[in-house]
Amino acid sequence: MTDLPVELIYPILDFLHAEDILFTFRLVCRQFYRIVENYDRLKIQLRRKTSKAVIQRLCRVVRPKNVTSLLFEKSHLNPDNIECFFQSAAIDQFNRLRSLTLNNIETDDLERFVTPLSTLTSVTVNMKANSGRRYYIVVPCLTRIINLENIRQLTLDINSRVINAISWPKNCTIEQLTLRCCSYRQFCNIFDRSSNLKDFILDDNFTGDLDSSIRPKTCRSLTSLTLKEIDLPMEELEFFLSLHPRLISLTLTTEQNVSWNTFQHFSRWEKFLQLTLPLLKNFNFSMSNQCDQFENVESILSPLCTSFWLETKRWFFTCQYTEGSSFKTIQLYSSAYSTAQFPDSLNRANLSYAITTMSSGNQPNRSRMWSARVNLDWMINAIITNTFKVPDQHYFRHVTCLAFDVDANPEWWPVDALQEISTWIDLSQLHEIWILETSPYELQFDDIKFLLAQAPQVRTFGLAYNGLPSRIIHIGSVVSGRIDHLKIRDADILCVKTTLEYIKHVSTITFQQLIDGSTVLADIIGYLTRQNIKFNKILQDYEPQLNFFREKTRLFNEHLIDSFSPLQLITITFLVTTICLSAYQFLFEHDEDLFARIRQTLFTTDRRLPFVQRKINEARAATLKSVCDDMAKSIAGHEFTTVLPQQGLSQEKLIQKLEEYRKLEKFSFQSGKISGCVYKLAKPDMTEIYNKVFALFGETNPLHVDVFPDIRTMEAETVRCVATMFHGDTDVCGTMTSGGTESILMACKTYRDLAIAKGISKPEIVMPITAHPAFNKASNYFKMKLKRIPLNPQTREVDLKKMRQAINENTCMIVGSAPNFPHGTIDPIEEISKIAMEYEVPLHVDACLGGFLIAFMDQAGFPLKPFDFRLPSVTSISCDTHKYGFTPKGTSVILYRNSELRLHQFFAVADWPGGIYGSPTVAGSRSGYLIACCWATLMYYGIEGYVKETRKIIQVARDIADGWNKIDGVYLLHQPDVSVVAISSNKFNIYYLFDGLHAKGWHLIGLQNPPGIHIAVTQMHTQPGIVDKLLEDTRQCVEEILKSNTKKDTITAVIYGTNQKIPDKSLICDMTKLYIGSWYETNLDTATVG
Repeated sequence: MTDLPVELIYPILDFLHAEDILFTFRLVCRQFYRIVENYDRLKIQLRRKTSKAVIQRLCRVVRPKNVTSLLFEKSHLNPDNIECFFQSAAIDQFNRLRSLTLNNIETDDLERFVTPLSTLTSVTVNMKANSGRRYYIVVPCLTRIINLENIRQLTLDINSRVINAISWPKNCTIEQLTLRCCSYRQFCNIFDRSSNLKDFILDDNFTGDLDSSIRPKTCRSLTSLTLKEIDLPMEELEFFLSLHPRLISLTLTTEQNVSWNTFQHFSRWEKFLQLTLPLLKNFNFSMSNQCDQFENVESILSPLCTSFWLETKRWFFTCQYTEGSSFKTIQLYSSAYSTAQFPDSLNRANLSYAITTMSSGNQPNRSRMWSARVNLDWMINAIITNTFKVPDQHYFRHVTCLAFDVDANPEWWPVDALQEISTWIDLSQLHEIWILETSPYELQFDDIKFLLAQAPQVRTFGLAYNGLPSRIIHIGSVVSGRIDHLKIRDADILCVKTTLEYIKHVSTITFQQLIDGSTVLADIIGYLTRQNIKFNKILQDYEPQLNFFREKTRLFNEHLIDSFSPLQLITITFLVTTICLSAYQFLFEHDEDLFARIRQTLFTTDRRLPFVQRKINEARAATLKSVCDDMAKSIAGHEFTTVLPQQGLSQEKLIQKLEEYRKLEKFSFQSGKISGCVYKLAKPDMTEIYNKVFALFGETNPLHVDVFPDIRTMEAETVRCVATMFHGDTDVCGTMTSGGTESILMACKTYRDLAIAKGISKPEIVMPITAHPAFNKASNYFKMKLKRIPLNPQTREVDLKKMRQAINENTCMIVGSAPNFPHGTIDPIEEISKIAMEYEVPLHVDACLGGFLIAFMDQAGFPLKPFDFRLPSVTSISCDTHKYGFTPKGTSVILYRNSELRLHQFFAVADWPGGIYGSPTVAGSRSGYLIACCWATLMYYGIEGYVKETRKIIQVARDIADGWNKIDGVYLLHQPDVSVVAISSNKFNIYYLFDGLHAKGWHLIGLQNPPGIHIAVTQMHTQPGIVDKLLEDTRQCVEEILKSNTKKDTITAVIYGTNQKIPDKSLICDMTKLYIGSWYETNLDTATVG
């Protein structure tokens, strides 16, 4: 135990009370005693019930220099706790104190605390109501606090007379200030002297009038503003907010009665916010109005349903009308202000009605959700007494969620009670119904049957239990088979048992507000376990769950304390934690499934055996020899140049040598028999342009932007043009890179740094298994964990359910491909975008392969679903210009939603002796020639040129797919979304076809998981006769394979078959690296190759 590192102990101590640290943990052993003596982050809290004995003991044991936080609460239960502290400790010895909180204190107490302390960074003062009478003592104390050199956070819950009397110092260092109230003049004074203030909270309204002729000078530093109980005319409020143009977060709340004109004025704030607060990201508010009649609440909400609120800002609102016996109220509040779910989101009264805005995509008619709550007793009595007034049907015709409050004996219901409701609520549109019956009587189930019969779209039904098991039995026979979700509140263990026994057809049952939560929860878990019933969630309300676990934890802790000594407990905890972490890492922190990892572990262990190592080394040597022989054969007769010539070669001799090197090529990429590789046909006019570009820009280097403003400008214009292709607004920006891999690396680096800035220490990437290996490379380079999501075997598209399950608090980015390389499938970007929006995770769309096709397919007559910046959750796109942009190899573009994201891509060093250094991408110096060629190519083709080429390439891909699909023995892995066509076979090993076509001069791409081959259609394949030749050669090869009686594996079949059988893929990776290494080998014997 003496070897336990302090770095492991300190974070644990941070979560313990000072009493537990000093009175228990410190006494476990000498090592812990020494650790506590040096632990310098103690937080002492002397609350209302802290006894004098505990205070005296704390003061005797604690070392004041180790205390960083003090909290005092004074009350009538323990009025002398502060006096006891001062008698037992010397406050001036707490010379490292950073935080001080004083609640409900007297004036004299404040003076005793503040005088000797100078190290405070955070102070909270809450004084008794009558303490302001001695403000001549309080004001100097608070002034002393505000003048502290290190003060950053201050909260003053004191009356306005004291606040307004404080003399605010110049150059105040406070960054966060919370006041109960103050005058507007004092507010201006505070801001004029607080240039660092970023967060201001006012708990009550300004005292006195707001004089618009007085303006603070330094409000531009404020980024967060909260005004509670605000009572200002809208004109004055708008003036006040206009003083803070850099606000990012704004909260406005009031419990006072707001006029109807204010409501209507507020709903027209779209233009005001756009012009006055352009940086605002978080906006929360709540206000209410006492009205005389049923007002048109929809008119308030309609202006808040524009794309500015719903799509650009994603701010949602609720407008609720509540009618009681003696009042009518309208409330308007942001959705984030209230987290209650239906029906609790509606006030219980005679009648409640609410409209909530919601994201609607491109469907304006779905931008609102309507809900209502009706007290049946009130309505029935009103009908009987002829005082019931049917509400305006206009406001209820869209209701989809309806709740009924029933307090009286349901036998009193008139037969036509629900029929009356059906006259002003369209029951056919309901999706959710609740019966909130509080009386201990049986429900009228005939009425419920009638209700459900009139509401065919209802899938969710809620019910108050009220201790009657028969109610559950009857409801099981009433609730039709179409009900998917049954919600029951006020449940006990009998209710749970009865429900599970009599209601079988409902897929989801939710129990809310359990009676005797912790006890019932324990019984429920035990019952479900004994009955072998699978469950995920038992209830929605977390408090009963917490009570249950608190109780079980307490009993378990008592058992441990009785059974083990403190030293044994520490040892056991350390060992169990280590074992659990190791098990967790083995079970969950991997992409492969458990059995695959077990096989891999066993295989890796076997590799360490001496005779196995010998066999592996022999295989490696044989593989290396075979690879080198193939390399030598491909350049037979070539003599390697291994040293520089003594004298430089003449131009004639040099060109001759270059032509000899070119003759080493055995395959012509212009032939149209190669998949991908080179994507453009050589055009004499473009070659001439490239030669001219080299003459003009061949020696340029964009790292030196001041020297080469021409290249800098062309790169910026190229990025802007590509951004416009993908429907990017003026905020969309990016950089050029050397290719798709670097673009993907830059995106991953950006989101990793963004995640680290948010406090995520282990960022994770969630992506389909078909995403490009560049993401694997980024994971390896940047130490990011990959979560690869499998495909749906039927659709060959990513499994969205498993993608959603893979997202957690460490997820820094989600990836979608448009299209992916293996099968040419465009991932469901719209659906992935919704997941990214739901979890607020950045979404990167990898369009490196087909970006310059999918951007023009709509215009070419092949429409696609949105995949780019039209989707609000898409935050970055990578697109290669050197593929279907037809530029020379070595250029790509990475785009971001805004410049704040792009900043995380850049790199800079400020303290290098060579000067300040910065670069936008991995490379420092880059070729300006490639940038100029890229710009020139884009200008050469233009939109019409790219649309024309896109139409030809996509049509050829469709023709190949149709032709292959008609050949017996092969089938399409997926209908081609863009330019990649992939096939497989269920009648023979598809790699036989791969090698057969290779023998005929075709160089296609072999796939695995599942086995297959594909072709990436390029400009070469649009040449006359290429498609017909490919289809004819395929037919011949398939016929030969099906007729052949021998099943001897070809070389490709052996390679991929072996790869599938070996669980330890590191062996295959080793062989691959040997192959890569052979590219650079110059010791090959090319002279003796036959």
